[in-house]
Order: sequence, then structure tokens, then C-alpha cells
Amino acid sequence: MTVLTVNPPDSSFVSGHLAAIRQDLDAVNDWIDECLKESDPDLNGFLTPEHARGGKRVRAAFLLFSGKACGGIGPEQIAVAGILEMVHAATLIHDDILDGAGDRRGLPVAHVTWGTQAAILLGDWIYSKAFLESTRLKNPACSEFLAEATLETCKGEIRQDLARENFSLPMSSYLQAAGEKTATLFKAAGFLGAEYAEEETGFGELLGSFGWSAGLAFQLQDDLIDVRGVLGETGKTLGTDWGSGKMTYPLICLRDSLGAEKRALMEAMFLDNSSVTALENTFGDEWAVACEATEAEVNRLLGDAIAFTEGMKGRCGVEEMVALALWTAGRRN
Repeated sequence: MTVLTVNPPDSSFVSGHLAAIRQDLDAVNDWIDECLKESDPDLNGFLTPEHARGGKRVRAAFLLFSGKACGGIGPEQIAVAGILEMVHAATLIHDDILDGAGDRRGLPVAHVTWGTQAAILLGDWIYSKAFLESTRLKNPACSEFLAEATLETCKGEIRQDLARENFSLPMSSYLQAAGEKTATLFKAAGFLGAEYAEEETGFGELLGSFGWSAGLAFQLQDDLIDVRGVLGETGKTLGTDWGSGKMTYPLICLRDSLGAEKRALMEAMFLDNSSVTALENTFGDEWAVACEATEAEVNRLLGDAIAFTEGMKGRCGVEEMVALALWTAGRRN
């Protein structure tokens, strides 16, 4: 097991590495835009790219770097990256409804723009369109792997929703749900990038494992951003996890570090839907330690991810993929 003390690359460093696949990421966006074109004019204004492209295209970037590490990027990988981002976008639309989020990346979320019922149907449409496109690929691996990955993602979302208001949620249960709902699609990115590459390398399983560990680190960093991000920098509504009754990694760390009296106080605040700021003010030192413990786990997971690439050093795309994973340890949005 490798444990890192990470000094994350700054945004310019990451952007420099992303330049290697900038044209490919633009091609993914163009592919998604083309998929959104509908013959029915009533739907064209509804199927907007900002709601269907997903988040920061991190999963697409991992998939493309995985492809570069295995011989190069071809047209089918552009399509698979677009399909993966559309599946992710659908999960975000539904997740924002469940969390009551109001904005994402500085824009109103779909259910704020269109209403809850329409947003649910939009997410369903994007899921369906993504899987329809996957059936048009010569290699059926995308359909098969993403079908399983989407089942896991939905299972994780259901598990998370059933755990709302459960202050005593065990850490093991949290990590199971986090792995299913977030790490699964990162694993798909690593595996499918290799599967659709131009060279048979046998790296698919290793790159899938890299994606899993990096994806779980990404989720824990999301947990930290939600509870201590700076409004205006994150591009999303803050405090939605705590406010919607979800116990996440730093919150569980804090709870498990407290004695009986303080734990009872934290539970009362949880049930009263108090703010994250109030939580920080009440448990200052303990809260700082809980956040540090979360950062340490992010770094451990990144160390595990990087260890999976040891046999690929020197291959095109691997250094960039590692840099992208390290970025997850320092991003603010």
C-alpha cells in the first residue's frame, strides 16, 4: 500500500496536461451535442448541452488517457467517452433533485429550470439515449460494462437515499455506497479506455482498478468541498449533504471521534437540520481533525491508484492520467 503526502498540481499544471487531449475532449462535446439534436422541435430547447454533458468531464478525460496509454484514441473511444458522460449527467440530474441542490457550476440545475417532473424525465431520456448509442458500437463491451456500472451506480444512490437521517450510519456502509455510486463510473472509464484502444495491452483491469481508487478519492474530496467549500468558488450549492440528512466521510469521522455527550449534541444538530457552519463552530478542533483524516484517506486512495500504473510508466498518457488523479486532492469545485 502506497500512502502519499500530496501537493496537488495547480489548475494551470492540470490544464497543461489536458492540452494533450483537448481536441479529443472537444470531439466528445461535439458528439454529445449531436446526440442531443431531436427531430421534435418541442424537445430541442429542453435537451440543452449544459444539462447533458455531465460535470467537469473528468471521467471522459480518464477514459481518453487510458486509451492513449494503450495505443491511441480512435472514433469509438470518443463515442464511449460521450456515452459515459451522458450516463454521469443523468445521475447528476436525479441526484440534484434528491439533494434539493439549486445550482451546479454556477448555473441553475435542471429541476430548477424545468421543474421536478420534467427533470426526472430528462434524466431518463439521457440514460436511454446513452444506451441506445452504445448499441451502435461494433464492440459490445460498452453496453455490457456500462449496463452493470449503471446498475451499481443506481444501487449506490438507492443505498444512500435509504440511509438519509441515519446518524449512526457505519463507515463501511458509507464507503460501499460511495464506491457504487461514484467509483464505479471511474472504473468504467479506465477499463473501457483500454478496451477500445488500438493496441491489445492487457491493461484494462489495472486501469479499471486505477479508476476505482481515483474515483473514490474524488468522492471523498467532494464530501470535503460540500462541508468546507467557499461559495462562489465551488460552483455548486454547499452543505447539501448535511442539510439533506446524509452522513459523509468527514461527518462520520467527526461523529466517531466524539465522546457520548458531544456525540449526542451532534446528533441533535443533525436532526434539527443545523448549518455546517454551526457544526464547525461547535466542534472546532474535532472538526479540523475529521477534515484532516478525510484528506489523509484521499491521499491514501490516490497512492493506491498510482501504484496500479507502476508497470505502465513511460507509456503515453500515463503521466497525464496520474496528474489528473492528483488534481482531485486539491480541487475546490
